[in-house]
Amino acid sequence: MSRGGGVLLIKKSAPSYNGTRGAFLNKPKRLNSAEITASITACANLIAKNLSDNELALLSAVFMQLADTLTTISVVRTINAQNAEKCKNSDKGKGEKNSN
Repeated sequence: MSRGGGVLLIKKSAPSYNGTRGAFLNKPKRLNSAEITASITACANLIAKNLSDNELALLSAVFMQLADTLTTISVVRTINAQNAEKCKNSDKGKGEKNSN
């Protein structure tokens, strides 16, 4: 991560997963909350050490908005899946009533 001309630049160094979406989450290993929180804390410290207070406040606000938006997307997906399941079950019941 470096700063150039007042702009925060993040160098891409993430490993490639051969284009498979979410490949790193598809491993059979259980997620460990202690490892996840420790990793997030380490990342936060690495990012924060190179930022001014104003840059840190802005980046924090950006990540908070990102988290809120991802939560909204997740909730909408869950609601849509539940509604689709209800419609599917409702349609099954109607088909059974009509066939008798």
